[in-house]
Amino acid sequence: MPDGSGYHEGNRRRCRLPSSTDLTAGHSSGLSRSAGGVFGSSVCALSDILEAMSKKLLKYLKPYTKECIISPLFKLLEAVFDLLVPLVVKTIIDEGIATGNKTVIGSCFGVLVAFAAVGLASSLIAQYFAARAAVGVSTDLRRDLFAHIQKFSYAQTDSVGTSTLITRLTGDVNQVQSAVNFTLRLLLRSPIIVLGAAAMAFAVDVKGAWVFAVVIPVLTV
Repeated sequence: MPDGSGYHEGNRRRCRLPSSTDLTAGHSSGLSRSAGGVFGSSVCALSDILEAMSKKLLKYLKPYTKECIISPLFKLLEAVFDLLVPLVVKTIIDEGIATGNKTVIGSCFGVLVAFAAVGLASSLIAQYFAARAAVGVSTDLRRDLFAHIQKFSYAQTDSVGTSTLITRLTGDVNQVQSAVNFTLRLLLRSPIIVLGAAAMAFAVDVKGAWVFAVVIPVLTV
């Protein structure tokens, strides 16, 4: 017959109540899993919202496809002419000033003036098409938003607030217009300028160009 003390001891092991340490550890683990789940769901929800907003914005950009293509291309052309200036200046110094060749200096000066004129024209054309696309998008968006607000009942209008609706129609739409304008003008130009400037720096002076190699990653961050 089994010993009574051994029986009760085994029963206590099987029926041991959790200690405060176990409860704390379990609670912390549950909180971690809960926080991770909430964070993950928040990121997924934000991603879905951004995707939906992008699709809606692309719908308004579609009628202005021509402007959305021409504006970045002319901005790219402007950036290329800006990047060619250091090479011309290098030629002026090495082959013109150093040797006293006035013909080289005069011809290079004419090239710089031509680059400036073409760059200015490219910038104006790019700005024109970017503004046209941005204003068109904001006009269409404001029209659809106003038509949607007109469908509100009096109770919905009072619930949202007249001041909030006015802000949506004016300030928020203007922010979308500015975002489209800056995106078309600077999205392609800025990376080309940064990378092209580094390449031109190495072409002009390899030792001095290492400054760009250190500064560019810092500016990227």
